[in-house]
Amino acid sequence: MGLRSGYFGWYGFGGSVMQWDPSLKIGFGYTPTLVQWYDFQNTKGAMLQKIVSECTSKLNNVRSHM
Repeated sequence: MGLRSGYFGWYGFGGSVMQWDPSLKIGFGYTPTLVQWYDFQNTKGAMLQKIVSECTSKLNNVRSHM
C-alpha cells in the first residue's frame, strides 16, 4: 500500500499537498515553510498523509465499536 493510497487531488512544487480520501471522508492540505525543490514526490507530505490516514482509520474503528 502506497503512502497516498486512496487519496485524490494534487501536490505541487516545493512540497505542497491538497488531496482528499473519499473512503475516510477526510481532506488533507499541507504547505511547507521551506521549499524543497529537489523532492519531486513530496515525500514529507506523503508521510504526514499516511499518519493522518492511520489515525483516522483507528478513530473510525473505535467509533464503530461504540
